[in-house]
Amino acid sequence: MNRVIHPPLAASQSFRQPLTRGERAVLELFHRELPPKWEIYIQPHMNGLRPDFVLLNPDVGIGVFEIKDWDFGAMHYSCDTAPNNGQGSVLRATHDGKTFLKRDPVQQVRRYKEEIFSLYCPRLRKGNGFAVITAGLIFPATNRQRVVEVIAPLQTADERDRYPQYSPVAGREAVDTGDLRAIFPEAVARSSSIYMSPDHADDIRGWLVEPDFAKDQRKPLEMDTRQRTYAETRTESGYRRIKGPAGSGKSVVLAARAAQLAAEGKSVLVATYNITLWHYLRDLVARAARAPGWNDRITFVHFHRWCRMVCDEADLGWAYDELWKTDRGPDTILNRDMPELAARASREPAVTRYDAVLVDEGQDYRLSWWNALRGVAKPDAELLLVADATYAPFPAH
Repeated sequence: MNRVIHPPLAASQSFRQPLTRGERAVLELFHRELPPKWEIYIQPHMNGLRPDFVLLNPDVGIGVFEIKDWDFGAMHYSCDTAPNNGQGSVLRATHDGKTFLKRDPVQQVRRYKEEIFSLYCPRLRKGNGFAVITAGLIFPATNRQRVVEVIAPLQTADERDRYPQYSPVAGREAVDTGDLRAIFPEAVARSSSIYMSPDHADDIRGWLVEPDFAKDQRKPLEMDTRQRTYAETRTESGYRRIKGPAGSGKSVVLAARAAQLAAEGKSVLVATYNITLWHYLRDLVARAARAPGWNDRITFVHFHRWCRMVCDEADLGWAYDELWKTDRGPDTILNRDMPELAARASREPAVTRYDAVLVDEGQDYRLSWWNALRGVAKPDAELLLVADATYAPFPAH
């Protein structure tokens, strides 16, 4: 059987980012060594997570991998386990007397695994589904032993000692020799899993490639003239508020606007109050889509998931975790501390910026939430807030 590879290898020039030497070597290894039923997804958007590779076998499980072409011979890497700033373990790289903070790769792949399990494959939660997801790190330019010596403080005991097959760390020697067992142990050890099924595979595929929704969902959205005007235009300032009662079609307008912006090649953040609505909005966007590729341009989040995401991008995941170690109570953390931290994170240069930020369920948002989200909008971005008719507006800007 022919292996599924997406995007096709022939389209390598159109990848989101050109493959590094190490990434290409790993891709060739996966293609050569994995059984044909394993599907390979290269740099999938996956709703904003953007791992290097996702591997999928409907009978066995899911693998998500991050490739780090770090040369431990060219730079000195170290992990501070008790720095003065209270950050916990921090990864550093030093070159020519200059020291740089490095994004924690262990936390990065851990987050991939957690979100696949809890958000993108929700049916896995009905069994011991966490075991079907492998989250691995590959260092093609460095010996594994040196890598492990540095990153060990970043790993949990389960990741490092009890269940290392689910969190493998591979180095140059495994890539050079094509040692799939060292890189992806579960792909070699298993030909099936009672916890994996084609249904679970379909769940994750919908976030890896443009989903093929049911025929009735592919029918174009029906909008009246006013709704279509909102969906196809922007205000001079870029800010717009839409209010209306439940069932008035506000979410339809937001979805259609997101699809229109994606068709123009723009990046869009769609934020809601709860997780249920953003799945519904994604279905609406699929019906409104005017061009292929929208799945790679639109990120769907609920507000507090976005807070976690932006903190991770800004290397402030440690600060996010510290919030929950205080005794201030969940209401203070969720409604004051977390938005303040997300606003701080949104100012960091490494954070993803969007051409448009569209907010549904605006009546449930606080001003601090809205201001935090505005931090990831590009200078000339469009900002749309949709809310119920009972909503008491706060200043848009």
